[in-house]
Amino acid sequence: MTPEQQDAYDAAHELTFRTRKAENAAKDYQKQMAENRDQYMADSHERVKRSRATNPDKHRATAIKNGKKIIDAKKFHCSDCDHSFQRQKHLDRHLKTPMHLRNADASQETIQKYNCELCRYHSGDKTLYTNHLNTKKHIDNLEADTVRKLEDATRKIGDALNVTGPYNIQFIAKDNEIKVIECNVRASRSFPFVSKVMGVDLIEMATKAMAGLPVREYPPVNLPPDYVAVKVPQFSFSRLSGADPVMGVEMASTGEVACFGRTKYEAYIKGLISTGFKLPKKNILLSVGSFKDKMEILPSVEKLHKLGYKIFATAGTADFLEEHGIPVQFLEALGTDQGQQREEYSLTHALANNLIGLYINLPSSNKFRRPANYMSKGYRTRRMAVDYQTPLVTNVKNAKILIEAIARNYDFSISRVDYQDFTEIATTSAALPQPQASVTLSDLLQDSPFKGRDILSVKQISKDELHLLFTVAAEMRLGVERGGALDILRGRVLCLMFYEPSTRTSCSFDAAMKRLGGQTVVTSEAHSSTQKGESLEDTIRTLDQYGDGIVLRHPDADSVDIAAKAADRPIINAGNGSREHPTQAFLDLFTMREELGTVNGLTITFTGDLKYGRTVHSLCEVLRHYNVTIQLAAPAALALPSKIRESLKARGQLGAISDRLTPEMVARTDVLYCTRVQKERFEDLDEYENVKDEMVVSAKTLRDAKQNMIVMHPLPRNMELAKEVDDDPRAAYFRQMRYGMFVRMALLALVMAS
Repeated sequence: MTPEQQDAYDAAHELTFRTRKAENAAKDYQKQMAENRDQYMADSHERVKRSRATNPDKHRATAIKNGKKIIDAKKFHCSDCDHSFQRQKHLDRHLKTPMHLRNADASQETIQKYNCELCRYHSGDKTLYTNHLNTKKHIDNLEADTVRKLEDATRKIGDALNVTGPYNIQFIAKDNEIKVIECNVRASRSFPFVSKVMGVDLIEMATKAMAGLPVREYPPVNLPPDYVAVKVPQFSFSRLSGADPVMGVEMASTGEVACFGRTKYEAYIKGLISTGFKLPKKNILLSVGSFKDKMEILPSVEKLHKLGYKIFATAGTADFLEEHGIPVQFLEALGTDQGQQREEYSLTHALANNLIGLYINLPSSNKFRRPANYMSKGYRTRRMAVDYQTPLVTNVKNAKILIEAIARNYDFSISRVDYQDFTEIATTSAALPQPQASVTLSDLLQDSPFKGRDILSVKQISKDELHLLFTVAAEMRLGVERGGALDILRGRVLCLMFYEPSTRTSCSFDAAMKRLGGQTVVTSEAHSSTQKGESLEDTIRTLDQYGDGIVLRHPDADSVDIAAKAADRPIINAGNGSREHPTQAFLDLFTMREELGTVNGLTITFTGDLKYGRTVHSLCEVLRHYNVTIQLAAPAALALPSKIRESLKARGQLGAISDRLTPEMVARTDVLYCTRVQKERFEDLDEYENVKDEMVVSAKTLRDAKQNMIVMHPLPRNMELAKEVDDDPRAAYFRQMRYGMFVRMALLALVMAS
């Protein structure tokens, strides 16, 4: 071998040696990381911290966003619910969900409660704790300004609703903004719990306040400095065969126990024992699913080991604990062949023979309860623990607080904090402000802006006047349902002048007047002097001498203007030709409010005769006061007049337009308003015959409709609305007639009451 060849060989040999050495070093390093993963993560975390300290511009030591703390640049945590994310964008998406829910039982101030568990569980299943030091000045994860907004909003809501007594509100708070998602004018079930904790009989205070008796607001309390109360849920999984004993979004608890203590740990363990929970004496079994939960509960398990408890664990948990120096006995979780398992390694044997004093089972995830979950080993072991009456904990937060409580070794002797006497409530001074006198029906009628006015068109009615009308209509409804009639218009006479056929409008006004204690005089064209050539003006002047108001229906579009000029008494338009029908529009709006809760935000579809349908014309006009979308479905010959259509378009209310009622239009509809094709309006009867059956609403039509929509019709109907729809609960047209009587009662009272 030449010297050159020898040099090349030596170089190649050295390169191969170095390569192998590097490969072996890499393998050793990977092996070391696999054997001690947690130490590696800790070292990595320390390096990041040192880098942050030396270069603060490059790293953020702590970022505050949406009231939550984000720690560690490589693993992002949400401190509110302890979720972890590998990327900032994933955490940002998580933070956009409303996580802060607060419940306030309020009279004049709010009382806050805290939950031990994460936010993804039902509030009724959560462990709740509170103490007097935290109720007023501090709320977890909320800024002081947000707390102030919550308190201000609570007071304003109480004032606006004119509430005297307890009421509870649920808030969402985020980015220092708050929203109300629920308000109940009643006490919550936490009300007596807070009452006992504070030592103040809030129920007695509320009762006196509602009865108008003198009461002292929030008398001073004398509570021990170390004083915490915990409310613990109680479950009945042992009585529910096959139920998975885990918490989720559905409420599962069937009771609750409240206890006091010097710390939350003492109060919690007392409450837990009160539910029938037995504390472990020797053996504790752990089965922890996620790595995050393993890391979180590790210090608590170390504490159990130091206390002398024998630790049992399933496969993955046992390996993890042994890697961290905790002696553990492995148990096989329900092998495929139970007969092949040795008893000392059998989880089934341990549970069935009550060898386990506490089973901590922390599932990896419980977002959805699919049927497949009930076949998992985790479910089967949890169910076995319940069936064999082994104490079971399925929440890492509860497990940690329980282990800490066990470690503190409380003696459970009765102390001063274990009971609380209600504070003597002074009644000598009436510190409670006297509630403002509520506005009565008489007050509304006395100050009526309708008094003595002609009601000729919906254009003359403002939104405030509409709401006044609906408020009085609601009072009329209550009055009729309670006593059948009111005496508001006793001694008054209403003249009903109907020169067109009418059933609902004429009878509705007749019934409304009589239920108000008044009388009616009814005349029609067939029985009037019109047959002898009498003019409309003379007939109006004649009836004006007999009554205190006139309701007029006439085929002439200008009839109400003529009548208003001729009469001294109020004229109420009950339909003037094809132009308007104001009172029908009023009762239509009232029907929507009563059936759907509001008019704003609705999609209203008009179908049928939109050209001659005066009810549609009036309703389109009065809907200018509301944020609605209007769809039009009618053949070209019966289309809505262009003037009204352009007005809807200018207001931004016009939606889809079609010559037929399409499934897409029906699917978007909240109110389907059907109208009759009016034969009496057609000059050419052939044209009527061509279009009369084009727009038919049937049960088949409503297959595409929402479950909470309604079908309305001013009636009478012909073929455009099938009788089979009558049995559909969404058919509101017969209820619509009853609402009409209440609205007309309100209108007559507002116009004619003295």
